[in-house]
Amino acid sequence: MNNKKLQVTLYILGTYQTVFAIMVIVAPDLFQRITRTTLSDDRITLLYASYLLIFGLVSYMAAREKEAASKLSLTTLLVSIANILVFGFLLIAGRVTFGEVAGAMIANVILAPAIFFFRRQPRIVG
Repeated sequence: MNNKKLQVTLYILGTYQTVFAIMVIVAPDLFQRITRTTLSDDRITLLYASYLLIFGLVSYMAAREKEAASKLSLTTLLVSIANILVFGFLLIAGRVTFGEVAGAMIANVILAPAIFFFRRQPRIVG
C-alpha cells in the first residue's frame, strides 16, 4: 500500500521539477513572474534548469521501479532535504524573501516527509 503512495509522491515531485525545468528553458519570463525571482546569469540559469530536469527524471525512474523504496527514491528524498536546507538558509540569511522561495520551499516541505514515510517498509516479524 505504501509503495503506491510513494510512487504517486515521486510522480508529483518529478512533474513539479520537470515543469519548472522546462519553464526555465522555454519561458524564463514566466518562471521569473511565478517565482518572483530574477534569472540574471544565463549559465547559472541553464545549470539550474538541468539540475531540475535531471532530478525530475530521477524521480520518474524511482516511481517506475518495481521496488519504489529504492536508492533512487532515497536520492530524491536527499535532494528534497537539500532544497529545504538551502532555501531555509537563504531565507534566514536574508538573501531572499519568503515570496521568492515559497513555492519551492512549500513543495519540498510537503514532499520530503511524504517520501520519507512512504519509503518505510513494513517490518516482518519472525
